[in-house]
Amino acid sequence: MATRHEGDQIFKGNVLFQSGVTMNGGQLLNAAIGANADVRASKLEHQFPVHYAQPSDVTAFDHITMVHACYGLTGSVLAIEAGSVVPCTGTAEIDVDLLVGGSSILSSAITLDSSNTARVGEAGAIDTTALADGNVLEVSVKAKGPDAGDFEYVEEFLGDAGDTLPGIWGTNAQTANSVEDYVTDSGCGIFQLATDGTSEAQATQLTSSDNLWIDLFEKPIIEWRINMNLSGASVMSADERLVMGVCSVHANAEDALDATTVNAWFRMEGASANIYVEADDGTLNTDDQDSLVDHVDSAWMHFKLDFSNLADVKYYINGTEQGGATVSMANISSTTLVQPIFCIQRDADADVEIMNIDQVKITQGRTAGTLGKGVYCVVMLREKAA
Repeated sequence: MATRHEGDQIFKGNVLFQSGVTMNGGQLLNAAIGANADVRASKLEHQFPVHYAQPSDVTAFDHITMVHACYGLTGSVLAIEAGSVVPCTGTAEIDVDLLVGGSSILSSAITLDSSNTARVGEAGAIDTTALADGNVLEVSVKAKGPDAGDFEYVEEFLGDAGDTLPGIWGTNAQTANSVEDYVTDSGCGIFQLATDGTSEAQATQLTSSDNLWIDLFEKPIIEWRINMNLSGASVMSADERLVMGVCSVHANAEDALDATTVNAWFRMEGASANIYVEADDGTLNTDDQDSLVDHVDSAWMHFKLDFSNLADVKYYINGTEQGGATVSMANISSTTLVQPIFCIQRDADADVEIMNIDQVKITQGRTAGTLGKGVYCVVMLREKAA
């Protein structure tokens, strides 16, 4: 039978309760728990944040990574916020999502755009809060470049020998003996670069004469067809090299290729049929990485560069992706533009190298803003013993 005691009660000595004690809410305070109470972690709930961040000075790039795994616990997702150190401009957007088991648990991804403030997080709406033992949490970032419709440029090189190139194209040569010209009666159109049999250093190139007009932040796809007749039947001599792709300023055909500030191209060099992939974003430099696809002499080959994700630039030869490591250009400045380049260099001797260039096609979004930098996310979790 219950008894009631009014007023304050003082017990001197130990008090033993042989059954449970019911206390009003808020009665057991921190001061009532001894410093050496040694309460087991399994009897406590733990509330803590987990963080995700891209480098503060790097433009947002597509990325999915694990940020937390539940082990022997149950819990819940309490809150999520995402932001960026530098906000987007124009119509560019960055979607940040939280995944459990590979599926989103948010009502919708958090969209960061030009309305966001630098270093101020935007809260997301959580659709599924419960967590269980074995759940893996991932943060997904999707960088969506500004959308103002697609831009497409196609060059067929239709012309007769001696005709003038369209204004976007220009040639440069180290000497007067190399060839930079249309090929007459070539069917669908061909422009040819070639060294000749004069014993001397020669270099020849086709670019946009340093008019930089391809915006790598607009996720361009650049493709072309090439037929090369090399002096060594699929290989060149030891003092020769060639590149095909895009780069920043390269004024003279004989200028050092590796001196370009920004480049992404296919390269051949010396007495090897290997086709290498290279890239330089001004910070990270990928040199002489074997694509694992070899040149086939006097055969038409299709090349493609895909910049849809600057953290994973794709290189394709005849539809096959290069077999080397991932090529990243994630550190490139958002103000950097590039131009096409096709270039042959010979340091000496008289070897004849011929590059026939067919259709060049460039597709990209139209500039309508820039992606933000330094994407970050914080997720607040609570966990307890299962």
